[in-house]
Amino acid sequence: MQTADAQRTPSFTLFANPDYFVTAGATSTGAATKFNCPNAASQAFVCVDYHFAWSHGDATDDIGRTWLGIAGPGIRQLGQTSSVWTDHTDIQPTMLALAGLSNDYTPDGRVITQFLKNGALPQGIHGHAAALTQLGVVYKEINAPFGPLSYDVLGASTRALTSGSGDPTDSTYNAISARIKSLTDDRDALAAQMRGVLNNAAFGGLVPTTSQIYDLASQGNTLLTRANQLGVGYSP
Repeated sequence: MQTADAQRTPSFTLFANPDYFVTAGATSTGAATKFNCPNAASQAFVCVDYHFAWSHGDATDDIGRTWLGIAGPGIRQLGQTSSVWTDHTDIQPTMLALAGLSNDYTPDGRVITQFLKNGALPQGIHGHAAALTQLGVVYKEINAPFGPLSYDVLGASTRALTSGSGDPTDSTYNAISARIKSLTDDRDALAAQMRGVLNNAAFGGLVPTTSQIYDLASQGNTLLTRANQLGVGYSP
């Protein structure tokens, strides 16, 4: 690659394994130099930072948290906020709703009603806005990869895997795994119902009554309680 500045034209570009972070040593003037990797006894010009090895896929904020900027007609001017939990799957249905378009399939995300002005909400959401917003929040909590249910199941699964080998029948592991499967099956069924309601409301389908919507949200909260009890270490 040739650049307009000869000093910036690289002679060699190193592409690392994507599961690692690579750091290069440099002086205050930008000249290459060796640095501790990880200590003075092992110095190198380029170092694989062992603190971050295989961090891709971890359940940590630096991996799972990013920002989303939304501006334009129909969008509330909220400034910078962390009060609304969303994930990537919510972006596309929100854009379609603002544009008056629809999918030919049921997406996993939902319209982010908290960011839309009342006049920009789809017609099916208008009469049930508060209930559908609450349902959308609970839907994310039980179904999103970085939601509280997922974290609780991760904790329970870790506890099952570290339960020890003293019991040759693996009774603790099997009991926790059975509860995780039951919880997952119930979550999948409930999330499918929620997803259908949220998408019908956003894109012209049949919408249940407000009380029925709140009932679905209540079922989701019950599921979250079950997950939390399992995740914090209750006896299986």
